[in-house]
Amino acid sequence: MKTKIILLAMFLYSCFTYDPSKEKVTLGNSEKDLSPSKQELVGLWHEFPMLGSGWGNVFRFWSDGSFRFHASQMKCLNRELGYAGTWKVETNKLILLVKERNLIMGGKIQKSKMPGICPREIVGGKEITKRLKETEVLEFHITEIRIDNLSEDLKRPVISIGKKRYWQFSSDPEEYP
Repeated sequence: MKTKIILLAMFLYSCFTYDPSKEKVTLGNSEKDLSPSKQELVGLWHEFPMLGSGWGNVFRFWSDGSFRFHASQMKCLNRELGYAGTWKVETNKLILLVKERNLIMGGKIQKSKMPGICPREIVGGKEITKRLKETEVLEFHITEIRIDNLSEDLKRPVISIGKKRYWQFSSDPEEYP
Protein backbone atom coordinates (compact mmCIF):
# COMPACT_ATOMS: atom_id res chain seq x y z
CA MET A 1 0.00 0.00 0.00
CA LYS A 2 2.82 2.41 0.92
CA THR A 3 4.50 1.73 -2.44
CA LYS A 4 1.28 2.53 -4.32
CA ILE A 5 0.92 5.85 -2.49
CA ILE A 6 4.51 6.80 -3.28
CA LEU A 7 4.06 5.89 -6.96
CA LEU A 8 0.81 7.84 -7.12
CA ALA A 9 2.47 10.87 -5.49
CA MET A 10 5.37 10.71 -7.98
CA PHE A 11 2.93 10.46 -10.90
CA LEU A 12 0.86 13.42 -9.68
CA TYR A 13 3.99 15.49 -9.05
CA SER A 14 5.20 14.85 -12.60
CA CYS A 15 1.80 15.85 -14.00
CA PHE A 16 1.80 19.19 -12.23
CA THR A 17 5.47 20.08 -12.76
CA TYR A 18 5.54 19.39 -16.51
CA ASP A 19 5.67 22.63 -18.45
CA PRO A 20 5.03 22.13 -22.19
CA SER A 21 6.35 25.64 -22.92
CA LYS A 22 9.84 24.34 -22.09
CA GLU A 23 9.73 21.84 -24.95
CA LYS A 24 12.57 21.91 -27.44
CA VAL A 25 12.15 24.04 -30.52
CA THR A 26 14.37 21.72 -32.57
CA LEU A 27 16.69 18.81 -32.09
CA GLY A 28 19.52 20.74 -33.68
CA ASN A 29 21.71 19.27 -36.37
CA SER A 30 20.97 15.56 -35.78
CA GLU A 31 19.35 13.22 -33.29
CA LYS A 32 22.60 12.79 -31.33
CA ASP A 33 23.70 16.40 -31.62
CA LEU A 34 21.27 18.54 -29.62
CA SER A 35 23.12 21.78 -30.32
CA PRO A 36 21.23 24.46 -32.22
CA SER A 37 21.88 25.05 -35.88
CA LYS A 38 23.82 28.13 -36.91
CA GLN A 39 20.68 29.91 -38.11
CA GLU A 40 18.91 29.34 -34.77
CA LEU A 41 21.68 31.19 -32.90
CA VAL A 42 21.66 34.27 -35.14
CA GLY A 43 20.41 37.25 -33.15
CA LEU A 44 20.80 39.12 -29.89
CA TRP A 45 21.05 37.04 -26.68
CA HIS A 46 20.85 38.68 -23.21
CA GLU A 47 21.82 37.10 -19.87
CA PHE A 48 18.51 38.10 -18.27
CA PRO A 49 14.99 37.43 -19.56
CA MET A 50 14.00 41.09 -19.10
CA LEU A 51 15.83 44.39 -19.53
CA GLY A 52 16.40 46.39 -16.35
CA SER A 53 18.09 49.77 -16.11
CA GLY A 54 20.78 48.64 -18.54
CA TRP A 55 22.01 45.66 -20.51
CA GLY A 56 23.66 42.69 -18.83
CA ASN A 57 26.10 40.51 -20.79
CA VAL A 58 25.03 40.23 -24.43
CA PHE A 59 26.06 37.98 -27.31
CA ARG A 60 25.29 39.07 -30.87
CA PHE A 61 25.64 36.42 -33.58
CA TRP A 62 25.46 37.18 -37.32
CA SER A 63 24.71 34.66 -40.08
CA ASP A 64 28.09 35.39 -41.74
CA GLY A 65 29.78 33.74 -38.73
CA SER A 66 30.85 36.92 -36.94
CA PHE A 67 29.95 37.71 -33.33
CA ARG A 68 30.34 40.41 -30.72
CA PHE A 69 30.15 40.01 -26.92
CA HIS A 70 29.26 43.06 -24.81
CA ALA A 71 30.09 43.01 -21.10
CA SER A 72 27.39 44.11 -18.66
CA GLN A 73 26.68 47.83 -18.48
CA MET A 74 25.96 47.34 -14.76
CA LYS A 75 29.62 46.65 -13.94
CA CYS A 76 30.95 50.18 -14.09
CA LEU A 77 34.54 49.27 -13.21
CA ASN A 78 34.98 46.81 -16.09
CA ARG A 79 37.89 47.82 -18.26
CA GLU A 80 37.00 45.12 -20.76
CA LEU A 81 33.85 46.17 -22.60
CA GLY A 82 33.69 43.12 -24.84
CA TYR A 83 35.30 41.11 -27.60
CA ALA A 84 34.57 40.08 -31.17
CA GLY A 85 35.53 37.59 -33.86
CA THR A 86 33.98 34.60 -35.56
CA TRP A 87 31.91 31.70 -34.27
CA LYS A 88 30.81 28.18 -35.13
CA VAL A 89 28.82 25.38 -33.55
CA GLU A 90 30.20 21.84 -33.28
CA THR A 91 28.41 19.04 -31.43
CA ASN A 92 27.04 20.82 -28.36
CA LYS A 93 29.88 23.37 -28.36
CA LEU A 94 29.95 27.02 -29.24
CA ILE A 95 33.44 27.90 -30.45
CA LEU A 96 34.39 31.57 -30.45
CA LEU A 97 37.52 32.73 -32.24
CA VAL A 98 38.29 36.05 -30.57
CA LYS A 99 40.18 38.46 -32.82
CA GLU A 100 39.75 41.77 -30.98
CA ARG A 101 38.95 43.12 -27.53
CA ASN A 102 37.25 46.40 -26.63
CA LEU A 103 38.88 48.05 -23.62
CA ILE A 104 38.88 51.25 -21.58
CA MET A 105 42.38 52.65 -21.19
CA GLY A 106 43.29 55.28 -18.62
CA GLY A 107 40.79 57.35 -16.74
CA LYS A 108 40.16 57.61 -13.03
CA ILE A 109 37.90 55.71 -10.69
CA GLN A 110 35.51 58.16 -9.08
CA LYS A 111 32.28 58.21 -7.16
CA SER A 112 29.46 57.56 -9.60
CA LYS A 113 26.81 60.06 -10.61
CA MET A 114 24.36 57.12 -10.44
CA PRO A 115 25.21 55.50 -7.08
CA GLY A 116 22.06 53.35 -7.15
CA ILE A 117 23.46 51.46 -10.12
CA CYS A 118 27.22 51.77 -9.57
CA PRO A 119 28.82 53.31 -6.48
CA ARG A 120 32.03 54.02 -8.44
CA GLU A 121 32.84 54.31 -12.14
CA ILE A 122 35.70 54.95 -14.56
CA VAL A 123 35.72 58.58 -15.72
CA GLY A 124 37.81 60.00 -18.56
CA GLY A 125 38.99 56.69 -19.96
CA LYS A 126 39.40 56.14 -23.68
CA GLU A 127 37.63 53.25 -25.42
CA ILE A 128 39.98 51.37 -27.72
CA THR A 129 39.75 48.28 -29.91
CA LYS A 130 42.79 46.05 -29.54
CA ARG A 131 43.43 43.64 -32.40
CA LEU A 132 44.94 40.42 -31.06
CA LYS A 133 48.20 39.11 -32.51
CA GLU A 134 46.97 35.57 -31.99
CA THR A 135 43.35 34.45 -32.13
CA GLU A 136 42.00 33.33 -28.76
CA VAL A 137 39.76 30.26 -28.80
CA LEU A 138 36.88 30.14 -26.31
CA GLU A 139 34.71 27.02 -26.09
CA PHE A 140 31.37 26.83 -24.30
CA HIS A 141 29.04 23.89 -23.86
CA ILE A 142 25.64 24.83 -25.27
CA THR A 143 22.21 23.32 -24.90
CA GLU A 144 19.31 23.09 -27.27
CA ILE A 145 17.14 26.17 -27.57
CA ARG A 146 13.91 26.02 -25.61
CA ILE A 147 10.98 28.38 -25.30
CA ASP A 148 10.76 30.05 -21.88
CA ASN A 149 7.20 31.02 -21.00
CA LEU A 150 7.95 34.22 -19.08
CA SER A 151 4.34 35.37 -18.90
CA GLU A 152 1.07 34.77 -20.64
CA ASP A 153 2.05 37.26 -23.35
CA LEU A 154 5.82 36.87 -23.42
CA LYS A 155 7.74 33.82 -24.57
CA ARG A 156 11.46 33.93 -25.39
CA PRO A 157 13.89 31.36 -26.75
CA VAL A 158 16.51 30.49 -24.12
CA ILE A 159 19.85 28.68 -24.37
CA SER A 160 22.64 27.84 -21.93
CA ILE A 161 26.06 29.05 -23.03
CA GLY A 162 28.60 27.69 -20.62
CA LYS A 163 27.04 27.88 -17.17
CA LYS A 164 24.79 30.88 -17.95
CA ARG A 165 21.41 31.11 -19.60
CA TYR A 166 20.76 33.67 -22.33
CA TRP A 167 17.39 34.76 -23.70
CA GLN A 168 16.94 35.83 -27.31
CA PHE A 169 15.71 39.41 -27.45
CA SER A 170 15.79 39.56 -31.24
CA SER A 171 16.69 37.45 -34.24
CA ASP A 172 18.38 40.61 -35.58
CA PRO A 173 21.79 41.19 -33.94
CA GLU A 174 21.71 44.83 -35.06
CA GLU A 175 18.98 45.68 -32.53
CA TYR A 176 21.51 46.22 -29.73
CA PRO A 177 21.75 49.97 -29.05
